[in-house]
Amino acid sequence: MKMTVIKIRGDNLYQWDTGRQVEIFPQQGLTVNKVHFADPNSDLAIPVTPKTENDVIIADIPDEILQSTKNMRIFIMLYTDTRRMTVKEGTFGIIPRPKPSDYIYSEATCEQCKEKQERISTLEKLVETEKERADTAETEVERLESELETETSRANKAEAEVEANKVFFSTEGRCHTRVLKVPEGVTSIGEYAFSGCNSLTEAEIPSSVTTINRYSFQHCENLVNVILNNGIKSIKMSAFYNCKNLTNIILPDTIESIEQSAFNICTKLETINIPPLVTSLSQNVFGSCKSLKRITIPSNVKILTTAFYACTSLETVVIENGVEILSGQVFDECSNLINLSLPNT
Repeated sequence: MKMTVIKIRGDNLYQWDTGRQVEIFPQQGLTVNKVHFADPNSDLAIPVTPKTENDVIIADIPDEILQSTKNMRIFIMLYTDTRRMTVKEGTFGIIPRPKPSDYIYSEATCEQCKEKQERISTLEKLVETEKERADTAETEVERLESELETETSRANKAEAEVEANKVFFSTEGRCHTRVLKVPEGVTSIGEYAFSGCNSLTEAEIPSSVTTINRYSFQHCENLVNVILNNGIKSIKMSAFYNCKNLTNIILPDTIESIEQSAFNICTKLETINIPPLVTSLSQNVFGSCKSLKRITIPSNVKILTTAFYACTSLETVVIENGVEILSGQVFDECSNLINLSLPNT
């Protein structure tokens, strides 16, 4: 006797697919009344009533199930003639991919937003029909509209950031782009976001980004040119570590902190500027930048540690008045340093 079989109709399942279906071939003597799709974002299931086309039982896969990359789980309610029920379970993988630009969310996905909007409409009617409660209702409407706008903005920013960190990677997690332009609206670059992307040669970070997190671009050995727009405040530890071919980068004036080893082993970097809000240059922040020849430490820098360790081509260093703590090893192994101008204080 053949067992009940569940099949995907058409090609493999991809993230963000719409209009997909499953085919069900029940064991002889069994009928299918309901198909339940496990919601990957909750403990609930989405019930679907199947239909029959050309003697094949078909159930529509809810679009929201395919917005996730988690395995799709299906539970089929099978009944005998005497109404005894059995359950057939199936699990199917979903292949990750970027969200299409023309993707339209289903009503189910926006259910919470609809509930808020319906509540707003109800309160607006109260304003018209119950004058004595108008002020209170208007205040509630404004609060809900503000909350809805804030949640929508947060969701858009989060979605943009996810796309920024994923869209340039294949399903194996390997970066495959040469020129990276992070979308406006992203507020930070995640840890390891583009680590080891050896195909990457250029990157532009928009003004909406305030933080470049740890190891974001480490080991991008073919990265040559980086454009940082005003708005960035913090470059975390080892963000551009071992970018051996990095030649062009200008640090915007909005940067407040550059953590240790941020540009360590950027061996092609010939010039670097210190932004006016940076007060400390930490360990190896520009260590082993073997093409760096001249550096000026502005007066805003108060603490100078081993920031330029092993910059073997460094010849001239000017330290302006303002440095309060100067490490004894700040220029250790800078074998070609011949001109060092120290402050009067």
